[in-house]
Amino acid sequence: MHFAKPNAHRRARSAAAGRDGVTPAAFAADLAPRLSALSQALADGSYRPGPLLRLRVDKPAGGARRLAIASVADRVVIQALRQEMAPLIEAQLGDAAFAYRPRRSARGAVDRVQRSIREGATHAALCDIRDFFDSLPLLVVYDALRGLRLDPEVLRLCQTVLQAQVL
Repeated sequence: MHFAKPNAHRRARSAAAGRDGVTPAAFAADLAPRLSALSQALADGSYRPGPLLRLRVDKPAGGARRLAIASVADRVVIQALRQEMAPLIEAQLGDAAFAYRPRRSARGAVDRVQRSIREGATHAALCDIRDFFDSLPLLVVYDALRGLRLDPEVLRLCQTVLQAQVL
């Protein structure tokens, strides 16, 4: 699995340390040996995601947001999986799906709805299911992953990460 160098925007968004206390800056300061050890653990099957740092952050409008922060090493693995799987997933999604997709925005979704209305559409659907990903049974996710026809080692790694609740 190839580890791409994270861009500055991604590094700025993920500056927090995981439960192991290692920040992205500390990880980067010792990058070569850390990536080498991570690559070896992935290659020999000994990689196991670490425990998550779980936080509750109050929202300004009330309520709380639950956060689960993975270690930097686990974030590197997750990003590598994302890069491997994104083209396969993107190929299966419809053009009208916008949420959590690269190079798509809320503004783009609005533009798409407006274009559809001009073309004669009379209905639009918006779905936002609370805690959706937290409530999915893992067997459903595994079935969907098998449908992507991933390399068996990538599929095994996805299952390892999912079982550890790192995502």
